[in-house]
Amino acid sequence: MKKYLLPLFIFFACGNIVAQQDTLSAPIIIGYIDMDSILSIAPERVKIDKHIQAVTTEYEKEFKRMQQEYNKKVKDFLKNNEELLDAIKLARQAEITEAEKRLATYKLQYKQQVKHEQDSLNTQLQNNIDNLIKQVAKEMKITVVLDKKNTRYLSPSCIDLFPFVEKKLLKK
Repeated sequence: MKKYLLPLFIFFACGNIVAQQDTLSAPIIIGYIDMDSILSIAPERVKIDKHIQAVTTEYEKEFKRMQQEYNKKVKDFLKNNEELLDAIKLARQAEITEAEKRLATYKLQYKQQVKHEQDSLNTQLQNNIDNLIKQVAKEMKITVVLDKKNTRYLSPSCIDLFPFVEKKLLKK
């Protein structure tokens, strides 16, 4: 049994060395892309911006309604302040304070909700574009793809993938 193990081991070791040499000798092709430019031309960008604007408008309408309600309470309180009993004054002041808190809480929550929705949609768009870049890179046998914005130097031999990804992006 030991007689067969050593030649078998040598056979696999040599095969492994040959396989590693093949991968080491394969040319490394570097491509780059300007992600900001690709994101700016994406058709989904316009849809995302319109959706976020519509959502923001709806939240702001509700906020203005709440503000008007608050302003009315303050105005009524100031107008009738002299005639009100102390207990009623305190109750109305508490209402006004509660309305102020609701306004602040609502504004904070709606801004967070809009930001969350925008981030989610942007992440989906980014993932779609990343998939297109991978697809183009595989088709062109590109080994590494860099983002142009974060790169200090690009050799003229590097391939700009922008036109290829743009073509696929706008074809959708």
